[in-house]
Amino acid sequence: MNALPPDSDRFRAASHVFRTAVAALATAACTAASAATFTIDQRNDALPIFGGLTTKQTIGQSFVPTIGTMNAVELQINDQSPAFIDGPTDLFVRIRSGTIGGAILGTSGATSYGDQATADPVVTRFLFGAPVALTPGSTYWIEFFMGDLTYPGNFGVMATGYQVDAYPAGEPFGDAPGFNDPALFPFDLWFRQGNVAVVPVPAALPLLGTGLLLLGAAARRRATRAG
Repeated sequence: MNALPPDSDRFRAASHVFRTAVAALATAACTAASAATFTIDQRNDALPIFGGLTTKQTIGQSFVPTIGTMNAVELQINDQSPAFIDGPTDLFVRIRSGTIGGAILGTSGATSYGDQATADPVVTRFLFGAPVALTPGSTYWIEFFMGDLTYPGNFGVMATGYQVDAYPAGEPFGDAPGFNDPALFPFDLWFRQGNVAVVPVPAALPLLGTGLLLLGAAARRRATRAG
């Protein structure tokens, strides 16, 4: 019977460390993601959705915050052409100051929205890489826009409260003809605005790195002995 090379036990131990670390990292990542909380400042999500504003047009919603910074917005988006396969599209929101055409204070990272099987709306979260500074009590606008205009009419941004001023502190915006009179269109976009907690690096990450280093060292020793 051939004797095992001296580093075989080390290799098996490193493999066990690696497998344990991968499992722990996956568990920790899922736990951290589920534990990430969205602290909502302003919202209009209580009333049923009745429809929405479709691209291509400027789409926005004003709000008046009570907090000094924000890093997240949620909207309800739907695929206007679920039977038409046009691939995922990058969607974004901007935060503007004062008016829908005001200074851009922040732009979210891209949120990839893939083809949907139905036209049912999906709660879609937009995260900002850096906190957006706000002045509590001032007016700001959430502006929705698309990164790819190949299929510009394929998305809807959902609204609530038809003929009801569901969010008295703000109003929607769309530049389709005849839209901009709030007295004629007293509704608001479905939205949530606030802060998502930063998810810390999972504690299993250093353990995963250790396992990879041990595996690499053991493999190099085995290769040297074989040569």
